[in-house]
Amino acid sequence: RHNYVHKMHKLLSIEELTRARVIASYNLKTRIELVNQVREDTLVYARPGELFAKVPLNGQLSEDTNAGKLILTSVLSVLLASQQMRTDTVYEAIILQKQNFDYDGKGRDFIYLCLSPQCVRELGLDSGDTLQVEIQFQMDRAYFGLMHYALDQLPNTDPVFPDVTRLNPAWNERQVLNISSSVLNEDQVKIVKHIVTQRTGYTPPLVIHGPFGTGKTEALAQAAMVLD
Repeated sequence: RHNYVHKMHKLLSIEELTRARVIASYNLKTRIELVNQVREDTLVYARPGELFAKVPLNGQLSEDTNAGKLILTSVLSVLLASQQMRTDTVYEAIILQKQNFDYDGKGRDFIYLCLSPQCVRELGLDSGDTLQVEIQFQMDRAYFGLMHYALDQLPNTDPVFPDVTRLNPAWNERQVLNISSSVLNEDQVKIVKHIVTQRTGYTPPLVIHGPFGTGKTEALAQAAMVLD
């Protein structure tokens, strides 16, 4: 309890370094196909001077493997070097995403990269070309940065270590609402009641845990409608 923040920062750093090392171990040497537009389930055009590169993922990195899932969820950019041209220059290329191209460029067995105008110009690339390259995946550190920030914003450790000595069996309820629903089971109704009931004393955090499809989101949605 007294060194929770310090220990969690350390554990997050260890996890970040481990994940980065695992991702770096799956570098690719492959041939990419260069296009100026993506024609999959939608049509996306490259911006002036840029090109898209379709990168095939081998079986080891497909969506069905643990390595593939890690790449597809933790990587937003790559470092790319040509293997067939005499240059030591390494270029950064971003993966197409909803945020920048309104298109998710991560497929089941491929990813789409956006090559910068500098990369296209210096390598003399054109739509329709193919290029043998080496690709190094770069882990997105934003998730870990957010987790470190969240730890630093904790005013105290009460949310993760509730003070059970302060709990009141009556919950200090200011008013009791009669919650009923045709779509919620008994446990979900208890969750909604716990969320919406006003209390005057100490209230510990509420943790809702369960497998997929057990109604966690539905219970929260129903609580939000009661509070609306």
